Amino acid sequence: MVLSPFAQTCCSTAESVGVSVTAVIDTGAQNCVIFTDEKTVLRFPRFEPFRVQEVAERHQAVKDLGLPAPEIFGVREGSAGVAHVVLEAVPGSPFLEALPSLDKGARERATDELVDLLLHARSIEGSRWPFFSHPWTGMWSDLYEKLSREPPNVTSTDIDNTRDALTAATTAPLGLIHGDLAWGNILFASTGAMTTVLDWDFAVIADPAIDTSAILLNLPADMAKRFHDGHGQAAADMDRVQHYLATWDLQHRMWQAQE
Repeated sequence: MVLSPFAQTCCSTAESVGVSVTAVIDTGAQNCVIFTDEKTVLRFPRFEPFRVQEVAERHQAVKDLGLPAPEIFGVREGSAGVAHVVLEAVPGSPFLEALPSLDKGARERATDELVDLLLHARSIEGSRWPFFSHPWTGMWSDLYEKLSREPPNVTSTDIDNTRDALTAATTAPLGLIHGDLAWGNILFASTGAMTTVLDWDFAVIADPAIDTSAILLNLPADMAKRFHDGHGQAAADMDRVQHYLATWDLQHRMWQAQE
């Protein structure tokens, strides 16, 4: 595989501090990830490298709240090259890689652990999360307020959809969300045990429905049913998500109009 210039620089940085590179993931939109012979992972942010200390602190805060995250071993802020975070290399496979080898019992365990993850996270109130979160209702009230200025191509359906999304956001039971629960960010053992959750960089206090939908929309049917049964609030979460999704076309058109 031909590495990008950024990944090549990251490898040089790793080698400059005395570690050998064993594998490189150069496909992530946000980070280049390097595995080393010291059983550690080096995460190099492609953007905002000045956030490496905050990223480390966010992961530690997640662990302090009892949620799964890799151990943070340190931060190198660029004195020997490109800024990066040094993390524990946690065993396990991304969900879609692990799924084919999971037997019925392991699939049930994996589903139950996903439910436990989301229920734990949504129980964490804003007062317990030490980082800034933009008020969840704010983005929807801001959007609704913009409609009053009568931008071009806004329809009555757009206004109705935005009003419904604002109502849903106002009534949402806020909690901590990961915000990017792609399957590559959740690792499982062959037993179905969740070994860790990666990339808590942008965790915020918001509507837990965002994480619920990220998981539920990608589960096989048998696991989705068990998830629904165990979660208890998944149906209400998905109802709110539908209201949020109904505004996406409007938001895209408004974004294009600003270009």
